[in-house]
Amino acid sequence: MRKPSSVTGSIDQFLQEYEEQDLVRLLTCGSVDDGKSTLIGRLFLDAAVLPGDTLAALEEDSKKHGTQHGALDPALLTDGLQAEREQGITIDVAYRFFSSDERSFIIADTPGHTQYTRNMVTAASNADLALILMDARNGVLEQSKRHAFIASLLGIRHMIVAINKMDLVDYNEETYEKIVDEFLRFAERLQVTDIQFVPLSALHGENVVHKSENMPWYNGGTLLHLLNTVHIASDRNQIDFRFPVQYVNRPNSEYRGYCGTIASGAVRPGDDVVVFPGHRMSKIKSIDTLEGSVERAFAPMSVSLTLEDNIDIGRGDMIMPVNNVCEQRTAFDAMVVWLNEEPLAYGKQYLLKHTTKLTTATVKHVRYVMDINTVSRGESRPLAMNEIGRAAIETDEPIAADSYERNRATGSFILIDNATNQTVAAGMIVDRKADESAQDSAATAERFPIFWLTGNTGAGKSTLATAAEKHFNGSTPVWSSAARRVVVLDGDEMRETVSTEEDLSPEGRRRHNLRVARLAALLQQKGFLVVVSVIAPFEEVRKELSAICDPLWVHVKREGLASDEKPYEEPKTPDCVIDHDVADPEEAARSLIDFILSQL
Repeated sequence: MRKPSSVTGSIDQFLQEYEEQDLVRLLTCGSVDDGKSTLIGRLFLDAAVLPGDTLAALEEDSKKHGTQHGALDPALLTDGLQAEREQGITIDVAYRFFSSDERSFIIADTPGHTQYTRNMVTAASNADLALILMDARNGVLEQSKRHAFIASLLGIRHMIVAINKMDLVDYNEETYEKIVDEFLRFAERLQVTDIQFVPLSALHGENVVHKSENMPWYNGGTLLHLLNTVHIASDRNQIDFRFPVQYVNRPNSEYRGYCGTIASGAVRPGDDVVVFPGHRMSKIKSIDTLEGSVERAFAPMSVSLTLEDNIDIGRGDMIMPVNNVCEQRTAFDAMVVWLNEEPLAYGKQYLLKHTTKLTTATVKHVRYVMDINTVSRGESRPLAMNEIGRAAIETDEPIAADSYERNRATGSFILIDNATNQTVAAGMIVDRKADESAQDSAATAERFPIFWLTGNTGAGKSTLATAAEKHFNGSTPVWSSAARRVVVLDGDEMRETVSTEEDLSPEGRRRHNLRVARLAALLQQKGFLVVVSVIAPFEEVRKELSAICDPLWVHVKREGLASDEKPYEEPKTPDCVIDHDVADPEEAARSLIDFILSQL
């Protein structure tokens, strides 16, 4: 841990090293009396990060309010409310900060009772990592499942499951393994990519910072080691640049800066950008900060952007790259956590706060209420307090939003009661799936056809695909408010990346084609318009491909390309034919672009 004695250089050097550390937002949750507050207190104590006066105050508080008969009670470090100390439970969300040599942490200790689920949701919305605590005597409880589900729903992809109070089950390995197996079976239904387990005793400090001698059968790292080594950097969206404008800075007639916090991605001077709403286009002129202008800015920096053009932009507008825009939505589905004692009312106008934009919205209906214990869909009805469900929402003004799965910053919102000004719900925008198209015909508009360019080697498929990509992602970036962007899957690139082991035999080519088809279908589900440039030489194989991704077949022709080494069967009933022997390259590209537009 970072101790004063470890500071050997100048204070400036120390501060620089400190600022360069990763910041990890840690959520702790579990059922009542599982020992969350005790665990955090023990972590601070054994890591020796407490100032002397805090430690002295803890010793005094332990005598008055502790549960350890006058001995040091680590839980009192986080249970700060008088009501909590009297009841021995955590009611509010307690935030604590500490730093190791590897990382800095903000720890949110959340309530365990079901009625305080809304407090837990607030803390989880910004967390990178969830620490799920369980009592070894009780195993996986309903509340443990509830908190794990909410953490997954709110986009937390990493979990550490700490099996606490192992001393009360005689450090039994079989008990630990049984809990691990049960939780893993439940977690199969969650969208969590990384789950690690650690057995420990928070009260006695075993496997928290120091290895336990009573559990030699456990070969993993301590809790602190796991916290320091969980890889979270790749979770952050550094691809999609999103800049919600918070304030327009006009100190004089010569300067107009658009101020705000970068929600995701990065930006440089000279980047082509588009402003929603209105589809106004410009270039980034400069990026200004309190320390001066910079050549690159990224999330979550607070900056002032200036543009090459004088555009009418205000609070609530969104600045994005022209080749990577999000959707403008007035109707969408969202997973909603209801936070208010008064139930949700269909048709009632609420204020919807999305990034820096405020508009009015109504909840048309709830498609289903989640049964959190079984992670299954329940009945369709208005949500009550602490319930979670999927709702159809309409706004009076369009919002520029990604799905929450893609971008937590631009995929989330809150609902506010107009009369009381209370926050009544937190929402996470979801992409509509094909199985819900019967419930809402708008869902089908968000899934675009796959265009598969088939033709012999040298026919010009890749050139046509590239022309279409440049057209839709470059010169006319807002051609459709629903499209994320056009993606080209080129045969040569696919062979160099996803099909490196496949040869050019008929069977090797077949496996290569099937792999590309599955990838195209996946990208289609994520909202991309996919153009495939892969030969797909045989009619039988094309039937298999159609069964996987149902593409529109574009036959690209050019005479004199037949080859005995690589036979090619022309498609019998293509959806479109582009003949390079008749059309010049520009006309051929326009034919493909026009065909794509005709199918949207």
